[in-house]
Amino acid sequence: MPPPPTTLQILKKIDNMAESKYSEDVRQHLSFIQGVITRMNSNSFSMKGWMIAIVSALAAVYASDSYNPCGYIYFVVAMPVVLIFCGLDAYYLKMEKQYRKLYNQVVENTENTDFCMDASGFNVPFYQALRSPSVWVLYISVMVLLVAAVVLLSR
Repeated sequence: MPPPPTTLQILKKIDNMAESKYSEDVRQHLSFIQGVITRMNSNSFSMKGWMIAIVSALAAVYASDSYNPCGYIYFVVAMPVVLIFCGLDAYYLKMEKQYRKLYNQVVENTENTDFCMDASGFNVPFYQALRSPSVWVLYISVMVLLVAAVVLLSR
């Protein structure tokens, strides 16, 4: 256990807090917005994980039923699943970008804040989120693999 801070250390810490150019309200508001940004990022990551889990489960069902001549249907069913999760992932990324713009706006105001958490006023087009490499690389790769599986198995 570290020793308790000395009076000099406490005074230095108070001086550092006083030197901050942001008021306590602005810092708290920035903390709230950062929490939302972190949550959107976590949701986006969860969409990727769930998509991989569902596609893998469908591939496992195919593997257990590989003697079925129409087994490729499991991969066909996985395609809309990939598209749905791609859309959800892009939606969360779009919202994250909107909250980053709100964060940047609050950073510009160093004195006071209204604690507004409405980021809908910042326009981030959905297609811009879809074009992000964090979205399209994974989902296009999975779709290419699914299409290849359907083509190879339907022969």
